[in-house]
Amino acid sequence: MRVSNRQRQIIEILLEQKNEMTVADIAQETNVSPRTIHRELSEIEFILAASGISLMKKAGIGVQITATQEQLNHLEQELNQMRTTEYTAEERKVLIICKLLENDEPIKLFSISHDLQAAIPTISNDLDDIEKRIEKHGLTLVRRRGYGVEIVGTERAKRSTIVTLAQDYLDDSILFGSEETATDPISRQLLELVEREQFFLIEKALWKIEEKYPTSLTEGAYTYLLIRLSVAITRARKGKLIRPEERLFHESEVSVEDQRLYDYFAELVLLDLPPQEEVDIMNLLREWSERSSQDQGIYLQEDLKQLDFVTHLIRYVGVQLGVDFDQDRSLKEGLLQHITPVLLRLENNENIRNPLLSQIKKDYESLFMIVRAAVQAIEQQYMIPDEEVGFLVMHFGAALVRIQQLSRRVKALLVCTSGIGSSKLLAVRIEKEMPQIELLAHISWFEATRISEEDYDLVISTVDLPLPSDQYVKLSPLLSKDEVEKLRLFIQNITLKRIPKKSKLEDPQSNSSFRWLDNIGRYTQVIVRLIEQFEVHTHSSFGDTGQTDLIPIVQHMCELLYNKGKLSHIQPVLDRLLARDELGSQVLLPDSGLALFHTRNEAVLTPIIILFRYGHPIYRLATSDQPVQQILFMLGPNEMDRQTLEVLSEVSAMLLEPSVILSLETEDEDTIKQLLSNKFIQFIQTKLDWRG
Repeated sequence: MRVSNRQRQIIEILLEQKNEMTVADIAQETNVSPRTIHRELSEIEFILAASGISLMKKAGIGVQITATQEQLNHLEQELNQMRTTEYTAEERKVLIICKLLENDEPIKLFSISHDLQAAIPTISNDLDDIEKRIEKHGLTLVRRRGYGVEIVGTERAKRSTIVTLAQDYLDDSILFGSEETATDPISRQLLELVEREQFFLIEKALWKIEEKYPTSLTEGAYTYLLIRLSVAITRARKGKLIRPEERLFHESEVSVEDQRLYDYFAELVLLDLPPQEEVDIMNLLREWSERSSQDQGIYLQEDLKQLDFVTHLIRYVGVQLGVDFDQDRSLKEGLLQHITPVLLRLENNENIRNPLLSQIKKDYESLFMIVRAAVQAIEQQYMIPDEEVGFLVMHFGAALVRIQQLSRRVKALLVCTSGIGSSKLLAVRIEKEMPQIELLAHISWFEATRISEEDYDLVISTVDLPLPSDQYVKLSPLLSKDEVEKLRLFIQNITLKRIPKKSKLEDPQSNSSFRWLDNIGRYTQVIVRLIEQFEVHTHSSFGDTGQTDLIPIVQHMCELLYNKGKLSHIQPVLDRLLARDELGSQVLLPDSGLALFHTRNEAVLTPIIILFRYGHPIYRLATSDQPVQQILFMLGPNEMDRQTLEVLSEVSAMLLEPSVILSLETEDEDTIKQLLSNKFIQFIQTKLDWRG
């Protein structure tokens, strides 16, 4: 049996240790990423099993070789006799795929064998597995005697394969770190395909675009976009072009906004590409713009399942800890933004990794047990793994710190000149390590020197700034353990000892104060308009005739709204509502006869909530076999500002409260309006509390 140099090194490290070692510790010893160690341990476990030895893995504690002294002696003898290879089996396969994707001509089998220092039969076995892998991306492996080996397929499929490999094998610390962080062969090879210099050039361009066209992508979505853009541009510049027939949409479909955004991006990264490549880049930038717009609606378009899960989770944990989390909107919104991708990953059976899991279990042992018990009690459909529970624990840990330190949080500005990705990476690390720090904004070094000291407590920067030494601390985007301690000491010994400054909210000339007041005004305007337009419509005609078909009922609702001037067209909204019902997206609220029908459509002229009541039960909802007698319509245009989206999201959240459901089922229109008004007053009050 063969082992790689790194596998031998890891086994020897474990043999030297009498106690468990964490993956992070092994990664530090071997100078590779934790992801690489996890990958290696899977193969090492198999190698050890051949000798009758177990590799014990204890979640939150570490890994350890367990064996008798006789077995350990035998293992050491076998290690000395084992042939050492340069690459592991997994590394060979990924390197072969990369090599074949880089070359347009077939490569001889003996050439691959020589480069990877492996026998031809070994390479042939690797190719069998590679053939199955690339088929998932629509690619074909061609290998013939005397011809060689090559991967054939569309350029789009080849780019998709490279992007997937980069996502699977490149950690953020490698993507956004220095070249020295890429020590394993897979990382080095993939960085060549992504092209590091191109990657950072694109990131700087997106940084400037962000300033001109603000977006709200999550860190993961932003990194994914960066990789796709970098791979596409790198391949195109090497002459590996998308053929015209591969285009996802034609030049004639390009909007003025698409062209404007692309022209600005092309100017920043000096692009000169063929038309089909230009359109492909436009498509990626369009996805960015559209995704950002969608991300602004925290949970408006989502099923109430996420809201229900988060609400019950907060209440369960709060009861167990004896802590009132209900007024912590940061906790609620943080969990809501987190839980949607969690459920998607579980539905798709995706592997979930959490490199901080062992530390979380150590630092929040009792909280971890409570949250895990909560999710097991609440979520019946999926088994949520410890890795995901760990992420949820971090949200509650941050909330507890906020409650404990509510009287004095540290308000910080973040300056990071290397780009949005690095900035977001540092922000995420700070939020995880020191949640008592409130990051007010990401700004440029130029802005940092011109913002009044009254607006912040601290500046965190990745570069030197022309500011007094007690006003800012310099850190790297990766935020090492030493830097976390440096930041903590800086805050304790310098920042918190300074006299709290007068809030600029008191300054009538303050632009930030005006923006804040304007923002509160916008929330209030949306709420008043929504409540003023709220109506209750009672109908008995459908029930009297025994009508249970949903289509004419929903059509009647849409016609009524059209006649009131709320819709420009009936059919698009009707089709969208019925389609969402078929998909199970229209929701029957728990323990009630009330259903929520909600959607966004360009034919909706204004945000509106309206309640329909029927004299007899209505069946044939795709979401449930149970009948309903009330349907709450919540509609909005495709394009809505952040304040409107948040207000409509708040309505969705209210529907998880039994008192609201009961009121909608039984009370008259004026009483329901009063209830909604009271709930929204609480919503506005939390906005006021945030500022204070």
